[in-house]
Amino acid sequence: LGTVQAQESVNVTAKVQGIIGRIYFDDGQTVTRGQEIAAIDAGEQTAQLNVELANLEQQRKDLERTASLAQQNHISQARVDEQTALLKKAEANVAAARVRAGDRLIVAPFGGVVGTRRISVGALVSPGTVVTTLDDISKVKLDFAVPETFLASLKAGLPVEATAAAYNETTFKGT
Repeated sequence: LGTVQAQESVNVTAKVQGIIGRIYFDDGQTVTRGQEIAAIDAGEQTAQLNVELANLEQQRKDLERTASLAQQNHISQARVDEQTALLKKAEANVAAARVRAGDRLIVAPFGGVVGTRRISVGALVSPGTVVTTLDDISKVKLDFAVPETFLASLKAGLPVEATAAAYNETTFKGT
């Protein structure tokens, strides 16, 4: 007698706090790595990203103007360097805003089968809230006891055959 376990198994959780806006899976559905499972409403983060993108565009234009004036010797190189630093800061702010917006998407860390949905649209979730489970059953692990008299003959790579009551006459082979 033994117990079958998925090769990989996780509780899929939220990274941030928010209200579930969309759910993209059904119980028992097969998903691929990176596939969206659910989304937390990202209204505020989307707005913040748009603010940062607008600031980035403004910093680019300011740098172009500053560089043009510096070529004509109307302003110092120090001012160009300052504007370049502001542009780099704006680029970093956009990258950070994109990450924060991305944290609001809950995605499958690997391909497999999702379990029962544990949240609903409109539910408030916080970091660590379990959305569903995910099991990679493309390979399984079989945990079983071996009588002590056979322990000396065990080694890695030996063939294993197993049957399951749910699959009457099917024999599963592994190593």
